[in-house]
Amino acid sequence: MNSSNDLKDLFLAFTNGSYDMDGRQFAKMAKDCQLLDKKLTSTDVDLIFAKVKDRSVRKIIFYQFQLAIDQNAQKKKNTK
Repeated sequence: MNSSNDLKDLFLAFTNGSYDMDGRQFAKMAKDCQLLDKKLTSTDVDLIFAKVKDRSVRKIIFYQFQLAIDQNAQKKKNTK
């Protein structure tokens, strides 16, 4: 299984099989997967979610989820 399939499985697990994810589900995923720390806070997760979603909708699709995960990883790498 490759990382894209793993991400798809993770996405579907937190959306209960749906094809879109809201901010609450995204924040729960970050917390449950233990991504939150001093480098990546819950506020950062909320801001990243808002950045990748379309303005007119409240949910993200899998492609946007991939972008958000990438931004989470970049945030965790860049520390001051």
